[in-house]
Amino acid sequence: MMGYQESALVTGIFKDIPSTSTESFEFVIPYPAWLEFSEAIGRRIYWGNYGPRTYALVDEETSINDFNQNILDFIAQKDPDLDATLMAVPYSSLYLYGNFENGTQQPV
Repeated sequence: MMGYQESALVTGIFKDIPSTSTESFEFVIPYPAWLEFSEAIGRRIYWGNYGPRTYALVDEETSINDFNQNILDFIAQKDPDLDATLMAVPYSSLYLYGNFENGTQQPV
């Protein structure tokens, strides 16, 4: 991939992902491996890089509003020059409301 040649250990295979699936991808790698790959091909990783999608499993009782309040300044703490914030949304809402504008979900 992109001239990068390194051995990899395959630990799982997805079988028959339907074409109607919400997610489409060619491969999945752990974040540390993505960082290593990015560095190897000379791609700078920084807090404003919106490349990887991140999914988090939280307790059912977790308030999404409280969770978002807790992560609101996370990027600014890492790089004060960036004007970006994090926002978590329920995965189940992405099919109908997967567009985002100015920090709010919009219908697709």
